[in-house]
Amino acid sequence: MKKLSVTSSLILALALLSGCAHYYYAPNAANIPMFKEKNTFKGKAGYSSDIYNGADIQMAYSVSKNIGIMVNTFFAGGPNKYRMI
Repeated sequence: MKKLSVTSSLILALALLSGCAHYYYAPNAANIPMFKEKNTFKGKAGYSSDIYNGADIQMAYSVSKNIGIMVNTFFAGGPNKYRMI
């Protein structure tokens, strides 16, 4: 296997470390429905207005004993009054 040169390694490291930069990190909640039978529905929603405005919506439905459909969404935004520069 061919070794990377120092320049190639530096360019690769800069490319990996310069991805999308957000001013905050807010993960969504885990959605683990654990269905045991057919025709079961679970859903939950949350809203936050602390540092940013955001909402989290999660739904899951078991079509059969072994097949389920899961839909998750998370969005956030608002004023950057706590923006770090």
